[in-house]
Amino acid sequence: MTNTQLKDLLLHYARELDRKGASLFQARAYRAAALIVQGLPTPVEEMLERHGRRALERIPGIGRSIASTIDVMVSLSKWPSNDVPSPPAPGEDRRVA
Repeated sequence: MTNTQLKDLLLHYARELDRKGASLFQARAYRAAALIVQGLPTPVEEMLERHGRRALERIPGIGRSIASTIDVMVSLSKWPSNDVPSPPAPGEDRRVA
């Protein structure tokens, strides 16, 4: 899974949190993590393989919870929970205006 794919999933999850009325702080944290992941020079998947979840936890702006979610997501190549719909296919936009 590429950093761009991770970014897209994190942003999708943040939108779903907003839609479901979850904590504003939580949605913002996922958006911030998406931007951080996009800007990393090393693929997150490689970081996890070499140094484990702690490598993500050491990145400013990515806490334990999001690092854990990313770790599971990379392992499964999807979101670890079935309650969040799959992200839109490339070119498909499901956002409501």
